[in-house]
Parts: sequence; C-alpha cells; structure tokens
Amino acid sequence: MPLYEEPAATTQYTQYATDPALAQTNGVEEDTTNTEPTSQKSDLERYWEIVKANPDDFASWEYLIRVAESAEGGLTPKSPPENITNMREVFDQFLAKFPLCFGYWKKYADFELTIQGPTEAEKIYERGVVAIANSVDLWTQYCGFKIEHYSDDLEAIRGLFERGAANVGLDFLSHLFWDKYVEFEKSVQDYVRVMKVLDRIIRIPIHQYARFFEDFNNLLSTRPIAELLTSEQYKKYEEEVKATPPTPTEGTEGEQPLPPTEKTEEQIQNEIRTRVYNLYVDSYTKTHNEVNKRWVFEQEIKRPYFHVKEMDIPQLTNWRRYLDFEESEGDDTRIQVLYERCLVACALYEEFWQRYAHWMISKNRCDDARNIYIRAISVFIPIR
Repeated sequence: MPLYEEPAATTQYTQYATDPALAQTNGVEEDTTNTEPTSQKSDLERYWEIVKANPDDFASWEYLIRVAESAEGGLTPKSPPENITNMREVFDQFLAKFPLCFGYWKKYADFELTIQGPTEAEKIYERGVVAIANSVDLWTQYCGFKIEHYSDDLEAIRGLFERGAANVGLDFLSHLFWDKYVEFEKSVQDYVRVMKVLDRIIRIPIHQYARFFEDFNNLLSTRPIAELLTSEQYKKYEEEVKATPPTPTEGTEGEQPLPPTEKTEEQIQNEIRTRVYNLYVDSYTKTHNEVNKRWVFEQEIKRPYFHVKEMDIPQLTNWRRYLDFEESEGDDTRIQVLYERCLVACALYEEFWQRYAHWMISKNRCDDARNIYIRAISVFIPIR
C-alpha cells in the first residue's frame, strides 16, 4: 500500500530549496541583498515556513519529514538532542494534521524504537491506534512489534490481538491481521487457540475467506483431533459418537453381514473429524454467500486508504451504493464498520460525515452522532 508519495516530489523539493523564484512562490522569501552577510535558512526552516503558511501542502510535509530524519546523515541515539527534538515535532505536527496516514505512525514508532527502545515505540503505536482505530495495517504492524519485542508475555500479545480484532476484525480486508494472529498461535503450538481463531474467521465475510477454511481443514486432517478441541468439546463429541451404533461389517458374497462390533479408536477419531468438518461447512457456505454479495462493491474500491487527492466520481458513487446495500442488510455492526472504512478513504468529503451522523441519529445514538461531527470539524472538515 503506498505511503502517499508523489513520484516527482524529490526534484520539485530540490528546486524549492535552491531556486529563489520557486522558493518565493512557495512562501519562502529569498534575501538577495549582498551588502551584509546573512545566514542562509536551512531546508528544515524553509519547509517549516511553507507548511505553516499552507498546512494542506501535503507534499511539503513529506519533504519536511525527509529533511528532519536525514539531519547529519540520519538520526541515531547519538544524534544531537535538537535534531531528535526536531524530528518529534515534525511527526507530531504532521500527524495532528493527517492522523489517518497509518504509514507515518509506523515510521514514528520505528524512529522511537531506534532512539529510545520498545517502551517509547509502543507509546507511539498506542497513539496511532487511537487516531486511526480501524487501520488493519497499523494493528497488524503493532501486533508484529509486540511479538518481536515482548515475546515472553503471551497474555499481553493475545490481549493486543483481541483489541485489534474488536477494531478491524470485520473489515473486508482484514485477512492480513488474521494471518498474523493465526501465525502467532501456531508459533506457540497452541492448536486449540488456532482452531478458535479460525472458527471466528470463517464466519466473517472477508477477502481470502476460502484460504482460512483450507487452513482449518488441513489442521483437521493432519493434527490429532484431541489437540484441536478443548477437553470439554472432545468429551462431548466422543460421547455422541460412541452412542451411535457402529455400522455392520460386510460379509463375503452370499453371506449375511457380520454383527457390528465395538468401534475402534480410529473410527471414533474419524467420526469426530467428520462431525466437526460438517459443522463448519455450513458456516463456510454462509460466508461464501455473504462475500459474493459484497464483492461487486469491493472490487470497485481502488483507494481504500486516506489521501489528500480528490477521489474520482465512480469511486464516490461506489461508496454511496455500498453504504446503501449494507444499510439494507440491517446489521448495525457491519454498517458501522463500513462507515468507518469509508471515512478513511473519503475523510475530506462532508457528505459521508453527514450521512454517518444521520444514521446514528436514526438509531437514537445522539452522543455518537455528536462525536462524529466533532471528529469531522476538528480535523477533516474545518469550519472556516
């Protein structure tokens, strides 16, 4: 996913920094008098002036970040304190203006990890998931960070995954997050938990849903069945299977079938597998149908992330139709998830904020509607 960069930005920025005419048109006055020596403004100062004069100039913000992070060849724990402070100020100001740029929260966390270590980096991740709580990418990166730097604290890692699942687990593109969750539980060889996570996923209409069912089926076929179920689940299935009369054994040609014998352990195991599989096939079929209903809209979403560039008319039309469809389905949780996704891609479009607030009011959730208006006017749709 792009990190919001213009292809020709570097050349343009270099021109701003060296060409007096261009610099002047972008809010940087050039002192052309030669009577007395004057100190040249640094690139950092120049671009601070540009973004302060025009806070919506996204390209200049990007260059300002590059200038700050490349000070004296790049920032390290041994860099001058003022350079580190400058970098923090740039990130803080940029992310206050553009909080939905998840890639820059990751860059900020990486910076703090280099300078001060995991504790400070985690604080930035926490700020990030508050600012853009429905970012699949940021939650996935945060969980990966937690696994890498706090690998012994399994409960904290699982707690973070559960927070992430509550925020992004229903997103149609949440497969990367769920991949990370399943991968983690497999890495600690807790296959009961793996099955529980897969059980949740295959009931959610998301992209690549079929791959998760294949993973589930593969585990069911290759791992000991007692390893995949809780002791209570296994006991329940075992009792049901044993209570079912065994199939009579076929006799040779012309002879009567042999009387049934007691089921072998292998037969019991196989019957339990079959029962579990059949149970989940029904869920898989329902999920398949729900995905197909949404795919007509999902395949038309070309820019699911935030960008300051205008969105083209077909994209806006698709979001309107998708919201119409989800509202007609009547699942309030899924409706809210889609509105929140829409308001990342379409954050600069007042109509979607208004529509979301009106929907909340229709559900008698007036406090939530008020918070939507506050979010809109405080960052994205300022009152002028």
